[in-house]
Amino acid sequence: MPFAEQGSSSAQFLVGAIYANGRGGVVRDHVAAASWIRLAAEAFNWYRRAAEQGYAAAQFSLGVAHYNGDGVPQDPVLGYAWAGVASRVTNTASDREPGQSCPQEHV
Repeated sequence: MPFAEQGSSSAQFLVGAIYANGRGGVVRDHVAAASWIRLAAEAFNWYRRAAEQGYAAAQFSLGVAHYNGDGVPQDPVLGYAWAGVASRVTNTASDREPGQSCPQEHV
């Protein structure tokens, strides 16, 4: 759970799903699940805001989230679009396609 506690929206969403479904030896807890999923949604909104303001790392992360369906409905077209926007801003990690993403903690 360290990535979730450090603010990774995809990790927070997964922890919420684990609590919601009682997986991995965790007792089902809908209150905890709602709390983690709410944190993930809030983090995702911050990624989106930063991406819309031109921050390439957030644009790429948003692209990966949409490509993989991490916390949002899977949409490879939108994922590629955001990754493309990021690659036009900088030539760093965003040069990769979303399918060649960074480790999940960056999403």
